[in-house]
Amino acid sequence: MENENAKQLMLDLTLSLAYLCSWEEKTITSEPIHRAWKGYDFDIMDKLKEEGLLDFSYKAKSLCITDEGVQRARELVSRFQKA
Repeated sequence: MENENAKQLMLDLTLSLAYLCSWEEKTITSEPIHRAWKGYDFDIMDKLKEEGLLDFSYKAKSLCITDEGVQRARELVSRFQKA
């Protein structure tokens, strides 16, 4: 149980840090996307990608935070600020 909590905390913190270090880019359709550098553990990033919170290619140096990932990260940052 404690190990599962630690894993979830690592996922939450990684998503939060990626979001806080991200920048906004406009796509061809002028919709903004959040991008961040891939400086995080790949096992954690793979898990976040499986959950649909991140999207990336192994060849690129940056990742994309999905809309769902941005929403989740904002909730996490707000929760961490209150703690």
